[in-house]
Amino acid sequence: MTAAWVPVAIVGAGGVFPDASGLDALWANVLAGRSAAGPVPPGRWALSPEDVVDPAPGASDRVASGSACLIRELPAGPWPEAFEGLDPLYVLGWEAARQAWQGVRVAGLDRRRVGLVMGNIVLPDSTAADDAVALLDEAGTLRPASYRGAGLAAGLIARVLGFGLGGVALDAACASSLYAIKLACAELAAGRADAMVAGGLSRPDSLYTQMGFSQLRALSPS
Repeated sequence: MTAAWVPVAIVGAGGVFPDASGLDALWANVLAGRSAAGPVPPGRWALSPEDVVDPAPGASDRVASGSACLIRELPAGPWPEAFEGLDPLYVLGWEAARQAWQGVRVAGLDRRRVGLVMGNIVLPDSTAADDAVALLDEAGTLRPASYRGAGLAAGLIARVLGFGLGGVALDAACASSLYAIKLACAELAAGRADAMVAGGLSRPDSLYTQMGFSQLRALSPS
């Protein structure tokens, strides 16, 4: 016996990407064939690119390239106070969700029956990496809120947007965003929600990921 088919409408979209502060800018870059890769700016990595770049395949504790696709500017403020002291990851997720929500007709929608599902790979963000270095150096102050797992961003963003059903996060590696959409559709089909926001959030520490993918020989030296 097959399950009944329930139609789901996508009524809004948003996103923040390297060299693209919204979907229109992203599409313009795609049409123009522009690459978002560029040299890693000073201070973005805990180590200088000159000290860790080695194009030799699989070089131990090295990265294959000193270029990266980075979001270099955060969305313009003011930002919600709930994100104060946290990694820029939270602002980026909020901005993407806000863009998607802006284009929706919400006049008759009860936000108590709206929720958020976010794919968020459990990798250390830049703030966590900086705090780890500070701990090793026995200098600096740890920010405990940065260590509450991948679910914190989803919960905070849902709260700031006033979603009564709250937010939940999941990690399904590169399929995280697709699973988030699947779970959001399931909530709608079951009648547990009137609207859902779903998507992906990813801003791991760039040096961490570049080094990891370099060890896997999955990062191009170019």
